[in-house]
This record gives sequence, C-alpha cells and structure tokens, in this order.
Amino acid sequence: MLEIKDGELSGILSSIPTSPINFKLNAGESLCIYAWEQPIRQVLVDTIVGLRPLKKGYFTMDGDIIDSQSVAYFHQFLALVPRQLDFLLETVYELLDYISLIDRQIICEQIKAEWLKFGFGDNLFEQSLNKLGHNTLQTLLIIYAVLLKRAYIVLDLDDEVMLSEQVLNYLQDYLHSGGAIIMASNHESMKNFCTCTLSSPIGTTSTLHHFE
Repeated sequence: MLEIKDGELSGILSSIPTSPINFKLNAGESLCIYAWEQPIRQVLVDTIVGLRPLKKGYFTMDGDIIDSQSVAYFHQFLALVPRQLDFLLETVYELLDYISLIDRQIICEQIKAEWLKFGFGDNLFEQSLNKLGHNTLQTLLIIYAVLLKRAYIVLDLDDEVMLSEQVLNYLQDYLHSGGAIIMASNHESMKNFCTCTLSSPIGTTSTLHHFE
C-alpha cells in the first residue's frame, strides 16, 4: 500500500493556499490526480516517484517511510511513464535497445512482440521519436511499464493523450493481477477509468473520492 498522510508539498509558493494531501492506494486500485494546475501536479508526481520530499507529513509504502535513505529500494517496485519525453535518441529502435538495457529480464523481442499486438506495424521501429505523437510514445512506454511487472505504475499523461480502449483494458488486466496505478490526467474519461480520484488541494480540502 502507498500512502501520503497529512502531506504538504515542498517547492510550492507560500502565497498559494493548499490543504494537506491524504490518500491510500492498495493493490488492484487506481488513483487519478485529476485537473490539477500543472506546476502543483508536477510537484505531486515528483513526490510520489521519490524525486522530491514532502515538506510535512508522511509518504509510506506498506508502512515504511519513503525518504532519501529508502527511495532506491522503493524504485524497485515502481515504473514511471513521464510527461516529459525528451529522449537523447533518434528512432524507436534506439528506444527499444535502451529500455531493454534498463531491465535485462525483458528482452527486445518480448517488448517488440507486445508493441506489435497493439496494431503498430514493423515500420514503427524506423520512425523518428521526434515525429511520433505523445499519444503513441506514451502508449509504447505504458506497455513497457506493464511488462516490468512492478507493484506500482505512475502515468503522468500529457494533456493531449487519450488512452485507447485497448490500452485501458491492458491496464485493467494489470490491476486485476494485483498492480496499482496512479494516473495524472485532465481528461474526465481517464478519471472515470480510475477507482478513486484526488482533487486539487488549492483553496479547499484535498479529497479522495472512491468509485464503484
């Protein structure tokens, strides 16, 4: 279980009134960080992936504090699909080679076969990363994140990205296997996919809403 309790984000201007952040995320659940202003949303995402400490409050995994001493261990359970996709690579083939080096348990052919299941043709691999839309590139990384079989996936979706029904079903299978997802998005359809949503802490109480 991931939990932030009475969390106050660091790096936020003191002139911006914010309320404490509280949420719990169990296996099989999905949380949407929905319609937050981008600077504060990015700070929360950075906090959740262990790049920025809380100013106040607690961030824990299964009751253990996540801090500078434990964050490397926490990262073994986490996969991130970032909003910013500025790779120092040219083609999808280079991306494939690069990510296969991150986790050697997954070979290039396994990733490639999974990508092709989603209707991408063989010509995908020669394409320039700069010419791929955010939707396509984040979809490729989501598939890779699921293949890693980590306990948690954080999806920091670009404002242009609307995940297809096929991708959402793929993520649903991941949830059914016991994984948990945190998704940052401004799209209502993405919010509706999740089992709960976290409202913005600006000017009101940050509230966790659960859906059946």
